[in-house]
Amino acid sequence: MEAPAKLNFHLSIGPRRSDGYHDLISIFQMIDLSDTVQITRTPGSRISVSVVMENFESIEENTMEKAARLFADVTGIADALSIRCKKRIPMQAGLGGGSSDAAAVLLLLSKLYGYPLQRSELIAIGAKVGSDVPFFLGDSTAACVEGRGEVLTALEARTDLYGVLIMPEGVGVSTREAFGELDRARLQNKVPLRTIGKGQLVSMYAQPVAEWRYFNDFRAVMGPLSPLYDTLDTIVSELPDAFGTVSGSGAAYCIVSAEHRISELFRTKVEKIGANVTIFDIKSLHRADSGVTVSL
Repeated sequence: MEAPAKLNFHLSIGPRRSDGYHDLISIFQMIDLSDTVQITRTPGSRISVSVVMENFESIEENTMEKAARLFADVTGIADALSIRCKKRIPMQAGLGGGSSDAAAVLLLLSKLYGYPLQRSELIAIGAKVGSDVPFFLGDSTAACVEGRGEVLTALEARTDLYGVLIMPEGVGVSTREAFGELDRARLQNKVPLRTIGKGQLVSMYAQPVAEWRYFNDFRAVMGPLSPLYDTLDTIVSELPDAFGTVSGSGAAYCIVSAEHRISELFRTKVEKIGANVTIFDIKSLHRADSGVTVSL
């Protein structure tokens, strides 16, 4: 199963809540950069889960293993599960790769065991794995996301967005650390709280990207990456009909346009600055071409 990445076109973050989380409002868009997840099972008397990640070193706290074990807890399955994930989505990039992989595991297990759970139950499991997982279990490839990620308003996904993704080499951003930096900056009155109403955010998505006024609150606390992002912002500002932003907590930066030639022009300009980055061509996914969820 393909597990697609997502972009955050917008990300407003509220104050830290008493439970440690933050209320947020964001515009999510799935893109065609994806991992591939496969599962095989061997009947047994107790659950065991092994995960192999191709192209990346395996990590101790793996979202796929957590998702599989939570699914087993709820359904009572007791098999040996082997999960193989071919990674293409960069880690610590703000692209939701770990969450998408976990969602793919839940969808594959649901199909493998004859759909034992309702969609709402599967989403509840996903929310325990990570805040972005419910989005990847949803029906739409674009959504306005609220709460800590569990409140979704599906959007009619656009079919005309092409773009380029810029990933700094050897650099990742911890989402937990990014939230901590933002909280500290706000306590010192260095970063103001900014808001845009949900209705405006939703309606903006359908407008030409040159008219988008989305922003990302994490942009103010990017530290050593800020000079690169400043340069990329300048390149975007010189292009017609384009929008650029850091995705999620970073480190990936994306530009999108309804004209493919604009993203190609952006790629050419980025290559000329000689930055140590990996460049991916991307396009938005929509339900007709995504094939990313399983009907329950």
